Amino acid sequence: MSHDLTLPDRDDARAIWVFTAALDAPAFAAFAKVAGTWPLAEALGLEGLSPASVETFLADDLEEYGLERYLTEAHGMDPASVAPDADRLAAVTGPVVLLFSRGLPDGATRIDPVPPLAFVGRYDAPYSLAPAAPNAPRESTRGHLSGPAGPDPDPGLMRRPLLITLGMLVVLAVLVLALA
Repeated sequence: MSHDLTLPDRDDARAIWVFTAALDAPAFAAFAKVAGTWPLAEALGLEGLSPASVETFLADDLEEYGLERYLTEAHGMDPASVAPDADRLAAVTGPVVLLFSRGLPDGATRIDPVPPLAFVGRYDAPYSLAPAAPNAPRESTRGHLSGPAGPDPDPGLMRRPLLITLGMLVVLAVLVLALA
């Protein structure tokens, strides 16, 4: 866990800050609701916060899954970042607020939470610039593919319809000349 409430310098860095709220469920629902002034954004000290940057739920909703597992498996946080706080995360009860680094207000550099929020920890996703391995060449990516083998078309099959069509055109031309 990191006790760091500063926002990442890199735009591509992914982090999640975890907070608890000392509220009962109905009060928490009103606190987290975006309407006019948003009490949750004010309590985080982040005016202009995007609702997409926040996830709220009751810890009981993850009782069987666990908050530690939720952070690592569902959100891709680095297990090495989350593991030291496993007991602390397991002890979290009541309302939980996850603040994601994506969509934070421009110009914000720090989170300044005030009650009823209490900071639990910051967890980071692994950051790697390792290039992806190229795909192995396959038959479909190499030059020309031969079509399926089959019988050669019989040229005699096309002659009969062509001769009939040509004969009909001659008869039609004679009729048009005769009527003109």
